[in-house]
Amino acid sequence: MFEKAPKKKKNKNKEKNHDPVDVIVDVLLGFLAKPSAFLYNMAEQAFKVFCGGVTKSSLDLMLGVCIY
Repeated sequence: MFEKAPKKKKNKNKEKNHDPVDVIVDVLLGFLAKPSAFLYNMAEQAFKVFCGGVTKSSLDLMLGVCIY
C-alpha cells in the first residue's frame, strides 16, 4: 500500500575543497587591496614566507588581480 520514497543523496560537502595556499594567497591579495600600510606590510611578509608553496592556481589568482 505505502511505498518508500527513494532516498535522496545528501551532498553535505557542497563547497569545493581549495588548496590552503590558494586560500592564504586570496586573503593576502585582499589585504593588498585595502588602503592600510599595516595590512600591506603584513601581506608582504606573509608572501615571503609562503612563496615556496605557491601553486599554479595561486599564481593564476595573483595574475588575475594584475590583469583585471
